[in-house]
Amino acid sequence: MSPKPSIHEQEQEDAYFTELLSYSLERLGKEPELLKADQDHLRKQAEESAVKHYKAFINTASCLEAAKEEMQGLAGHVDALLQDIPVLDRICDQFVTTAKALQAKQTENKQLQSKQNFIC
Repeated sequence: MSPKPSIHEQEQEDAYFTELLSYSLERLGKEPELLKADQDHLRKQAEESAVKHYKAFINTASCLEAAKEEMQGLAGHVDALLQDIPVLDRICDQFVTTAKALQAKQTENKQLQSKQNFIC
């Protein structure tokens, strides 16, 4: 199944068919030759463009390869980070628990010190 043409492509097709309907029988007979000539001309232009811009194509391919390698490297780092998150979460929870215990101990020590100062 071919993809559905865009609105622009459909409009171009409709315009071309309308144009074909206005041609004489003689002109319609020449249409395949003219289309072949257009196709050959476009193919030649594409080849010339490829030759003319060869260096740009090579540089683009090189840049794409470098970007792909960078993305793979980043993906590896993200995967490693995702594996380390549960450990980090557990360590943070332990830190919070220890910090609360130390804060409670500090509060007890301050109370004991104030009572000791009061007694003395």
